[in-house]
Amino acid sequence: MKLDVCLCTHDPRRDVLELALRSLARQTVGPGVFRVLVVDNASTPPLGDEVLAPLRAAGLHATLTREEVPGLTRARLHAIRRTRAPWMLFVDDDNELADDFVAEGLAFVASRGDVGCFGGRLLLPEALRPPRWAAPFLPYLGIRDPGDEVITGASMEWGPWEPTGAGFWVRREQLEAYGARLERDPRTLALGRTGRGGLASCEDSLLAREGLRLGLLNAYVPRLSLRHHLDPARFRLRYLCRLMAGYGESLARLDAVLRDGPLPVPERYRGLGFLRRLASEVNAARKRSAGFALGLAALHWSARAAYRREARAAR
Repeated sequence: MKLDVCLCTHDPRRDVLELALRSLARQTVGPGVFRVLVVDNASTPPLGDEVLAPLRAAGLHATLTREEVPGLTRARLHAIRRTRAPWMLFVDDDNELADDFVAEGLAFVASRGDVGCFGGRLLLPEALRPPRWAAPFLPYLGIRDPGDEVITGASMEWGPWEPTGAGFWVRREQLEAYGARLERDPRTLALGRTGRGGLASCEDSLLAREGLRLGLLNAYVPRLSLRHHLDPARFRLRYLCRLMAGYGESLARLDAVLRDGPLPVPERYRGLGFLRRLASEVNAARKRSAGFALGLAALHWSARAAYRREARAAR
């Protein structure tokens, strides 16, 4: 078996989950190429084995398992322990993969032995039309299209080469190193979503950057594409501001996890200079939308507070 596909889900929208599973069932590669592990992460009520029907009807090896402790990071750790293929593909429960997604990914794997993880285009379904003011938030909601060329990179800073969790391919060697980090450092478990209410993030960045220690690159592969069926409720301003605040806090947590030694508060979050920079960025963001300006302010206020907490805790 060349590939394990892991779909982690918590209290899913059943119609969208079925859409995601049917897209896996339609993959153009043969059924002996990959198997699917669905991780029910503390859903209420628990998922039943019938959710696997589309996969089994297509002749795929499919298993449903359950992680009782809420949290995406814990669900993924559960999947790492339950699988063994040379590559893992993480799929969200609202992802509709293009029919050739697995075939194109495996072709890239065969051509690039220097890449440890990669992803592709994350597109909105045509029927989903967010309000115009919400458009600047789309990259924070897992929508991205950096262009038509392959992009590779290796950095402790974010770049277009770094994949997000939807349609995230990762080599087993890197996956095991990430799993070992999760087990030895409890701070890592604060990254990633926890149920419907938790809006922490940056677990994907931690996984992607684990490859740097192994000498492996990240990559964006445009031939891969999926439709991200976001819940329309996520286009409300209150939710988006909470999302941005969660992202800001997670940036500080990620920095604390990755850094050896005490965590200083970055220069941009110190003193009056912070207020000047924040005012400048918010004014620029207001040209895109007033809502995005509020969201960006929430991100930086939250990041500043989190860095200060992390720095005090490290003393």
